[in-house]
Amino acid sequence: MLWLVPVCMTAHNVEEAIGADQFLADVHALLPRAMVRPRLFLAALLLLIVATWVIALLAIRDPSSVWPGALVGIQLVLAANAVVPHLMLLVRLRRYSPGLITAAALNLPVGVYLLFAMTTGRI
Repeated sequence: MLWLVPVCMTAHNVEEAIGADQFLADVHALLPRAMVRPRLFLAALLLLIVATWVIALLAIRDPSSVWPGALVGIQLVLAANAVVPHLMLLVRLRRYSPGLITAAALNLPVGVYLLFAMTTGRI
């Protein structure tokens, strides 16, 4: 199930990239001091996608290494990201903000599942 982590990261970051201008404006409405340049934001999204796939490949190559745990950690960060800022933006703005669909439909449930799997020794 760890292969879901890079899939979640890719899907989520693509959703945010497609609506990057709107997403950054929404985040700025929630956190007025948060000013991120769109190009820098897109570069960060791409870097996160590549890094997550590399870590996933390392985890598959050596399941007894630290890499599977690192993937679970990445997914837990994505799950937390579903709440802050995505669900907070939904509550505050009362509308869709880019990243919300994958955050709620993928990142949060996969994060909860992997946390449960890890704590019960299934990973």
